[in-house]
Amino acid sequence: ARASRSTRRMSTSDNMASSANAMPDAAVLLIPTVMIVVAAALLAPTIKKLIAKKTSSVQLLYFDLPGLGEPIRFLLAHLGVPFEDRRFKAREEFIALKPTLKFGQVPCLKIDGQELFQSSAILRALAQKFDVSGMLYPADACLASQVDGLIAQVSDMTQGWGPLRYRERFGFPADLFTDAAQAKCQAFYLSDTLPRHLEYFAKVLSADASSPWLCGGASPTIADFYLATVVHNNFATKEWGTPVAIPAAVQANIDALYGLTAVKAFKAAEGKAK
Repeated sequence: ARASRSTRRMSTSDNMASSANAMPDAAVLLIPTVMIVVAAALLAPTIKKLIAKKTSSVQLLYFDLPGLGEPIRFLLAHLGVPFEDRRFKAREEFIALKPTLKFGQVPCLKIDGQELFQSSAILRALAQKFDVSGMLYPADACLASQVDGLIAQVSDMTQGWGPLRYRERFGFPADLFTDAAQAKCQAFYLSDTLPRHLEYFAKVLSADASSPWLCGGASPTIADFYLATVVHNNFATKEWGTPVAIPAAVQANIDALYGLTAVKAFKAAEGKAK
């Protein structure tokens, strides 16, 4: 009887030991499965964006000029998103379309039939929907706020310029200024207001001497697309007959943005099409 009890105890001990030895093996087998599940969850947003690039129907409505359409065109090219670049050949074409637009204005971007308005909002939407790097518009709330603030600062810089160029659009009568008053206001803006704002941006850009981008680092954000195109098209060329001195750091930002491979390819193709 004692031998029998002893044998049973040994048998029970052996079974427990066997189970204990088997448990690590089961855990080890679960590790690859867990890793696959975690990897799939992490990659899902990237895969979704890659699929969206290939399957989304994208159309940009704007005039046949750079303006506020240029940062959007450049960003789409940089993201590698195919799009229809519908440019109004005559103002009458826009006037005919104007009543059908939600706010009667362009740029208007259509993604799978959904209409988006306001250039800065469009830039954000494109980065969030298609950018697999996560650098163009960061997911982190504070970093994204920095990008938003820079874009808003560009808008502040051009607030005074808009009414000078397009009075009625900004709520001012067309005959508000005499020619002399118009020239005086424009001269003050170009000699005082604009240089002051450009220096703000130059200071931001100079904080990281190793990078030409507003937020530093090796790649641009949507704020760079906005600043570089606005300054280049409105103030750094003779398109409006008012080229001004651009701080070196801001010019480096412009050169870097226009030097992006996809942007250069887009401009080359654009030139051939005209």
